[in-house]
Amino acid sequence: MTGVDACELRTTLEDLPHETSHGEPPLAAHVYFPQSHLKALHPDVALVKGMRGAGKTFWWSALQDAQIRQLIGQNHERAGIDHRTELRTGFGVRPAIDHYPS
Repeated sequence: MTGVDACELRTTLEDLPHETSHGEPPLAAHVYFPQSHLKALHPDVALVKGMRGAGKTFWWSALQDAQIRQLIGQNHERAGIDHRTELRTGFGVRPAIDHYPS
């Protein structure tokens, strides 16, 4: 490996969460924003299609966190998301009658 310390890389990978997203917002430090997800995250996109494991639930939960929305807005203005973006959930992986119908 050139330019990358193998021990540092191993430590970084070991520090990543072991579970996949189950509706809990990730830590902002664990958010990686691939440019290929830009269109799917834009507020004007009503339906996001993707195979299992593509990141739909991850982004659903991440976008509920104001700090992550601000982070996206600061670094990717074409995403159409910033600290002023309001988010309302209409469905989720767990029941939450105060936020959406069962």
